[in-house]
Amino acid sequence: MLQSYRNSEAFASLFFCAIVFNAGFGGYRQGLLVTILSALAFDYFFLPPIFSLAVEWNAMPRLFLFALSALMISFIAASQRGTAMSHTPARNDLAVKVQELKRTNEALHAENAERKSAEAALRRGASYLAEAQRLSQAGRFGWRVSTGEIFWSEETFRIFQYAAESKP
Repeated sequence: MLQSYRNSEAFASLFFCAIVFNAGFGGYRQGLLVTILSALAFDYFFLPPIFSLAVEWNAMPRLFLFALSALMISFIAASQRGTAMSHTPARNDLAVKVQELKRTNEALHAENAERKSAEAALRRGASYLAEAQRLSQAGRFGWRVSTGEIFWSEETFRIFQYAAESKP
């Protein structure tokens, strides 16, 4: 009888694994169905009289304990699945936001590279203008009407022999 009890414990573990697997993938209804079927199979194969769905009174606590344990395992596995499934929309929304942020980041990097290229071209143009003014000995000047500020180029300061720090 002790050997039979140990075998039933080993097979009960297999039943519990099947319950976790089915409830985890199928949800509450699938878990409840496999719990009922497991309890019937446990009764049929492991409780005396073996190969009968009848249960002796002294085996009822074992059957009840098995069924209760199986039911709890089923609900826990199904709850875990439900929780994981409830997070799926948020996970998908997060993935969409991450992709949007990546595209925005790439666009900002491209815009930054374009801005740096334009700034470099502007510096080159200013350098070429200053060199052309120096070679042609022609300066330039300007007047900002909004502020009333007058400004000269370096070559204009040199032509009029003023220090570049002085105000025109």
